[in-house]
Amino acid sequence: MSDSQLLNAEQAAAYLGVAKQTLHNWRSSGRYRVPCLRVGRLVRYRKTDLDRWLEGRKQTHTGEVLQ
Repeated sequence: MSDSQLLNAEQAAAYLGVAKQTLHNWRSSGRYRVPCLRVGRLVRYRKTDLDRWLEGRKQTHTGEVLQ
């Protein structure tokens, strides 16, 4: 998989280790600001964006509050 490849929701969810519905809920509710692209009606995710998002969620302990 190329870093710039566009992933569909199923592929992105699998990459993040969550259910497709969970990813949809995060995106639609704004609970987590997972970066995505709209291509017409379709929602796509870049692997590099997901990697950067994951890196930004890194914590040093479980009591740490993410912004």
